[in-house]
Amino acid sequence: MMGNLRPAPPELTPHRVDMLLSALDHRDRVYIIETFHRLGLPDDVIERLLSLARRCNRQPLAVAAGLLVTALETVEAQG
Repeated sequence: MMGNLRPAPPELTPHRVDMLLSALDHRDRVYIIETFHRLGLPDDVIERLLSLARRCNRQPLAVAAGLLVTALETVEAQG
């Protein structure tokens, strides 16, 4: 049942929704880049991770975690 739904306020136009989503995306990108910097990654590697995440339609942190796990497994398998 959807009885709790209320109409959106009239000032919440599609343009404002787009602006809000854009601001959230920007905030998330800044947070992700800051996190990668704290891990010691250089800017060129960060850009490669962001680009790969966009191409795969995945979150950059998830892509970085997957690559890290794969690298660890590869190194551990080599003894």
